[in-house]
Amino acid sequence: MSKVYFISGLGADWRMFQFLKLPRYWSQQQVEWMEPLHLDEPLPDYVQRLQVQITTPGPILVGLSFGGVVAIELAKILQPRKVILISSLATRHALPWYYRVAGKTRMQRWMPMQLMKNIYPLAPLFFGAHTRPEKKLLKEVILDMDEKFLRWSLGQLLAWPQQEVLPDLVQIHGTADLVLPLHDRPDIIKVQGGEHLMVMHRAEEISAILSKILEDDMPNSKFIVTLANGEQVDLTQATILKSNNLYPFGQHNYAIYETPEGVFVKGLNKGEREIMLTHFELIDEATARSYSHPYLREDE
Repeated sequence: MSKVYFISGLGADWRMFQFLKLPRYWSQQQVEWMEPLHLDEPLPDYVQRLQVQITTPGPILVGLSFGGVVAIELAKILQPRKVILISSLATRHALPWYYRVAGKTRMQRWMPMQLMKNIYPLAPLFFGAHTRPEKKLLKEVILDMDEKFLRWSLGQLLAWPQQEVLPDLVQIHGTADLVLPLHDRPDIIKVQGGEHLMVMHRAEEISAILSKILEDDMPNSKFIVTLANGEQVDLTQATILKSNNLYPFGQHNYAIYETPEGVFVKGLNKGEREIMLTHFELIDEATARSYSHPYLREDE
């Protein structure tokens, strides 16, 4: 089965995707940004270095904002099964004219970093962060931005030369995106009222859209796990009674399943960062329904 690789936006990381939930049998990994070699490193050269993280044949690339641009560039050197953009650009023509004008001034090179970071009080309105946790997360991401990466990535975005839409590209875009306004095409999946960070404030809806795209692409996907004793259990149609699905994965992750046949399975993670669950075992119904996971987040 293909693996889903998530690529976040400018200066962001896995935290942008933490609210999304895909079916458990889809293996997922966050692509981590690397520092550009220099401010003029070409984007094709950068993705050549980045692609070593994508080790599964026929990957599915999901790019958010600038991550969508990188996903398209990765598709030129990999053979992805599918490329999915969220709140992103399919071509340079979708970049608003005022960004292109700003790019000609090379402001991303000379504007003081502190001034760029000082936008965070206005960022929730601009990006679409509504709840207190979303606003807190957005502020943290902005203040954590690496100066060299931010200046480089802004330069790459503003000068991106992509002219044509990638074949079979899937694009999900909100109609109320203020950061990258919708550049409409007939085949775009439009989210009415969706803002730039709808992966956070519309996470349930975006998760459902992504899940349908994946299932339509591989309708015969099965979630079959192997227990410690070698027995296999089909969890494809199982109900998740309780779980913790937070990335980076680790011992804080678990899931309790009930199959249609009344079989109860506990899934645990023994410390694997890129796979949600690594060990499965049968448990009885009483244990399943009263289960309380003992682990805390390792990164807290």
